[in-house]
Amino acid sequence: IEIIDKNPIVGANRDSPLRNKIGINKSFYKSKFESPSNNIGAIIRGYKSSVTKQINQIRKTPGTKIWQRGYYDHIIRNEESLFYIRDYIKNNPMNWNKDRFFQNR
Repeated sequence: IEIIDKNPIVGANRDSPLRNKIGINKSFYKSKFESPSNNIGAIIRGYKSSVTKQINQIRKTPGTKIWQRGYYDHIIRNEESLFYIRDYIKNNPMNWNKDRFFQNR
């Protein structure tokens, strides 16, 4: 998980290329999201908790849940996979009304 924290707005940089981490100064990437555990579940819980707190501070809605239950993890191994996932995330809201779980409200 790479967290890009350049301003107070919670988000991620969608246009950065997949980077090879070899030779990068790891102290540069130290973050408040860092987990003392190498367990992916603990890292995801910590990330979601921190992001939830920041979003609720911005919205002034303390204690409000913002995440659906569970998560799907996947290691992005190449630029093609990264492009596919970015495209899915970008276009997913436009495809929501075609989803089998969509209810016209």
